[in-house]
Amino acid sequence: MKKFDDERVERNTIQALANGAVVVLLLILCKFVYLFATNTDSLANLGWDIILVSALAVTVFFSLYRSKTYSFPKSLLGKTLSTGLSKSAKKERLYKAYIPESIIFTLGFAVGSYFFEGWSHWSGELVISIIVFFLLVGTSYLWGEHKIKRYNQEIED
Repeated sequence: MKKFDDERVERNTIQALANGAVVVLLLILCKFVYLFATNTDSLANLGWDIILVSALAVTVFFSLYRSKTYSFPKSLLGKTLSTGLSKSAKKERLYKAYIPESIIFTLGFAVGSYFFEGWSHWSGELVISIIVFFLLVGTSYLWGEHKIKRYNQEIED
């Protein structure tokens, strides 16, 4: 039986390798979070896990940078963003992507705080959650708009 190597086979192989890397990354992150949250291990002992996660991230970003491949800009949760530069397009991205995602992550932060410490200091947790929300909105807005600006510059060139 003959096997044919074409771009589909190559793409499937690359996709399989990427899927394997994502699974390994998730397992390392789960181990890292579990050991750190349960105080079973310290940051000093998790050094190799941090190095592996960092090496994987740097490798992926470096490979994408060298390939000069640009895909549509996506939000933190993977939603494709519009690439318009008008005020209405920015406003649409803000209300349909940046704010809802920030609410989701803030709620996750609040639930995590509840499981970690309880609601003994609920007023302080509320203030911290509000601060986290605005930091997330600002960060996701700046990062998203930067990606859109960069994408539009590459498309024009």
